[in-house]
Amino acid sequence: MIYRLRHTTSYSYSWAVDMSHHLLHLALQDGERQTVHHCRIVTAPEGGRITEGVDHFGNRTGYLAIEEPHTRFDVELTAEV
Repeated sequence: MIYRLRHTTSYSYSWAVDMSHHLLHLALQDGERQTVHHCRIVTAPEGGRITEGVDHFGNRTGYLAIEEPHTRFDVELTAEV
């Protein structure tokens, strides 16, 4: 069975922030009964590149810095599992 996933998170700020830092816990992992065919994360505004890592529990993470003024931040994950 193949699942197509889409998850969106939106943040809205009362005033423009000059810079923001985000730790993303959205990336999917292959597992014993799950194979990830496609996984894509898109942000608006676009930050620099997402630096990938692994947290203390073995989960994939992404670190993103946005260095321009913005009043809204959206992150969207699309995946096929």
